[in-house]
Amino acid sequence: MKEERTEKRRGEAMQMRCTRLAQGITGWLSSLQVTDDGYDTGGIRDPLSGVVAGEHYSASHFAWVQLLMRNQPDGLQRVQAAKRALDFHVRTAPDEYAPRSWDYHWDFNNLAFAASFGLLREKLGADERDRYTVAMMTWRTNPHHAVNWVAMRSLAAAFRYALLGLQEDALQAVNWLEFVLSAQLADGGIEDVKGQSLPSQYHAYSACLLHMLLEPAPARAEAGESAVDAATSSSVSLA
Repeated sequence: MKEERTEKRRGEAMQMRCTRLAQGITGWLSSLQVTDDGYDTGGIRDPLSGVVAGEHYSASHFAWVQLLMRNQPDGLQRVQAAKRALDFHVRTAPDEYAPRSWDYHWDFNNLAFAASFGLLREKLGADERDRYTVAMMTWRTNPHHAVNWVAMRSLAAAFRYALLGLQEDALQAVNWLEFVLSAQLADGGIEDVKGQSLPSQYHAYSACLLHMLLEPAPARAEAGESAVDAATSSSVSLA
């Protein structure tokens, strides 16, 4: 019993520490969000160059983490900042952020956008939901097969299936999941380029994404159903 209380206190202390860290990071990122009217409204400026690198994924991930913290006392401001960032994505994704100087990171943005939409959908008006749904229906994927990218692709497809019920997404989620699982070695390490590289940071990231596939899918009616369950709930099999 004493050990359980000690472990509980440790967990609570760690949660408080992580929350404080997240508050500091999101506060700093909020100071970099573009609020002036224009093409970059809602985007996140690079702190060094001052330029919005919209082909990357800072805005969509900023929205995601703000929505994860929406129950904080300043939750309303966080939701508003998240919506500005998501609107930036919806507006600039169709032309892959026109001023880009790098490839557009669809897989990163798709995952964060689907997760954010699942957290925010009930607070959106009908027109906003329709606009966000169109953005999800028309997203693209990258022609890369680095395992961490494929893991994001699998999770994004599972989330979109949970939100929109597109059978093709269920099939794609399982196919990409099988690709990721096939990259795991006997010692548990997950390669990022099969047979060539096993960088620790991408192993950790891919493992986290696999873990997220076991978490409840966003906005899924069936309580407790995981993203894997959502993507395999009909005739699709992981076998």
